[in-house]
Amino acid sequence: DGICLLVMEGDEESVAALMKEQKPWKNIKGELELPSGQLVLVDSAMEHAKTNNKSTLKLAPGNYAVDEYDEDGERSLWIVRLTPLAKS
Repeated sequence: DGICLLVMEGDEESVAALMKEQKPWKNIKGELELPSGQLVLVDSAMEHAKTNNKSTLKLAPGNYAVDEYDEDGERSLWIVRLTPLAKS
C-alpha cells in the first residue's frame, strides 16, 4: 500500500505486536516531499559516525505524512512510518 516503516530500534516481534495491536502513532507535523522518490538515510546520530555509511530507499515520488511510534518499556521500540498522501 506504499507505506514505509523505518525501524530505528526494536526487533521483529515488537514490530509485529505493534502492528497487530494498532496502538496510536504520533503525527509529525508537515510533509516529507520526495519528488525523486529517493530517501537517503545517513548514520550521523552517533559520535564518530562515518558519513559514507548511508542507504538509499526508493519510494514512489510524491509527498508523505510522517508518524512516529516511540515506546520505552521492556523492549525499546522506535519506528518512523511514511504514508503516501493523495495527490491533489
